[in-house]
Amino acid sequence: MTARLDADPAGGNPTAAHRPPGFVDLHTHLREPGREDAETVESGTRAAALGGYTAVHAMANTDPVADTAGVVEQVWRLGREAGWCDVAPVGAVSSGLKGEQLAELGAMAESAARVRVFSDDGMCVSDPVLMRRALEYVKAFDGVIAQHAEEPRLTVGAQLNEGVVSARLGLTGWPAVAEESIIARDVLLAGTARVGALDGQCNEMPHNTADAVVTGSLYAAAGAIDRFCVAAARRLGLRWIS
Repeated sequence: MTARLDADPAGGNPTAAHRPPGFVDLHTHLREPGREDAETVESGTRAAALGGYTAVHAMANTDPVADTAGVVEQVWRLGREAGWCDVAPVGAVSSGLKGEQLAELGAMAESAARVRVFSDDGMCVSDPVLMRRALEYVKAFDGVIAQHAEEPRLTVGAQLNEGVVSARLGLTGWPAVAEESIIARDVLLAGTARVGALDGQCNEMPHNTADAVVTGSLYAAAGAIDRFCVAAARRLGLRWIS
């Protein structure tokens, strides 16, 4: 949906000018607190607004990590004070992004920031017990777990995608199964947490691999893994929505 502008401020053809709806960025690094030398909530949201974004989700890899109610409320309030666009803090799944114990998911959900999305950002929640507990926990308030789909033991020293080129150059390859295995595992874990539906989507960028999101939702790449998810969900009596 777009709305045609009544006039073109650039002085061109007004019939060619359109106003799109506001965009929402689900993966934003505002760096505050801790890395204000690189970015702040004010500067990041100002840039977002200039680009047509009306809301951004601020990732948890700040310093200190956004793994407590206090930190996510700080980010949320900085966004309100800046006033350029809505800021929805993303809470960490694990304390300190270390993947060892759950962060304060409930406290962040009940805070003024009302956090509903949780992620360890570029760190995979590789411990299946921790991931299962997180899925069970966020189900209580309809939360979302955003997973970085990468089995870390399969990507040690990886330099490029595994295949003919990596073999020819003698470089350590990054196998597709490193991502697919985590997505497949988390589909099954979502089933044991008795999630009612699994939503399929992925975040694919030139500089990284696909991120999967599990919630009540599980966002995954298409193709073979999507077919696996359909079959797995059916066996568990769930729905897979791609």
